[in-house]
Amino acid sequence: MSVHDLSKGEGVVEQVTRTAEAVLEQYGVPLGSNLSLLEISENATFVVEAPGSKMALRVHRLGYHSLQEIRSEVAWSEALRSGGFVRTPAVIPAIDGELVTVATVDGIERSCVLFDYVDGYQLALEPTLEQFELIGATAATMHCQSRLWTPPADFDRFSWDIDACFGAAARWGSYRAGSGLTPSEILVLERAERTIRRRLGDYGTSAEVFGLIHADMRATNMIWDDYGQMTLIDFDDCGYSWFMYDLACALSFMEHSENRMRLVDAWLSGYRTVAPVSADDRAELETLILLRRMILVAWIGSHPAAPSAVAQNQIYCHTTVELADIYLSDHS
Repeated sequence: MSVHDLSKGEGVVEQVTRTAEAVLEQYGVPLGSNLSLLEISENATFVVEAPGSKMALRVHRLGYHSLQEIRSEVAWSEALRSGGFVRTPAVIPAIDGELVTVATVDGIERSCVLFDYVDGYQLALEPTLEQFELIGATAATMHCQSRLWTPPADFDRFSWDIDACFGAAARWGSYRAGSGLTPSEILVLERAERTIRRRLGDYGTSAEVFGLIHADMRATNMIWDDYGQMTLIDFDDCGYSWFMYDLACALSFMEHSENRMRLVDAWLSGYRTVAPVSADDRAELETLILLRRMILVAWIGSHPAAPSAVAQNQIYCHTTVELADIYLSDHS
């Protein structure tokens, strides 16, 4: 996988900002409203401040999702919100009623979605055990809803299966391109990949263990208020995967924490207040955690401009090899 377009430089930030300015007309946002770049990660997110309202505008990167895939993401997040299952930001329709818009600047089409702005804060440090319990319960609530929900006939989301993570056309590229990895370290990760493939192949993809999930429940995708309530944002990676993969995602960039097992136990405790966790689920938690860790190594390599990638870089990649060694000593 090549470096994604929002990480390429070459004036892309200026270009995507003009896209954001152009699309606001489709929403009836008054001229002169304030537009400021909040973050560039998988997509570009802007804060829009108009008289009496504050919104978040997401401008999509190129080549990651089709228009229908984005509409499907919005359909699920709106179903979760309107059904009272999970707190998610409301999607603001354009003047013509469309929830996903398209703007063309310099001959380049980008999809855009406008959300209500959620006041609150993101966690600067590792979540507390109480917060991780709530995250687990929220994941279980989503999983219960997705098991019972009938998506629209044209619903279209990708899968986070083995091929999407490790295949020749892996979605985030290859862990082998991780920053500073040596040939011997890559060999360790390749051994881990073989074990992960075999174990997840045995675990299977039945409806009991595999379905529609958020697939990126990390700390930066949660907004907390002063009352301990959490709003889940950014369903951009939602798709079909192992339900327990949402636990692995919640541990993103914390897999090496000394507090990891307590966090896992807290997440499972919260999850069990809503849905059961089987012995087979428990047996593959470490497999899914290392799977996530290894594809984050690939993500760092293909997203060099993303703040999370810049912050982690080589140390994260080398520590992943240490975790893989530990995993291989405990899993055959």
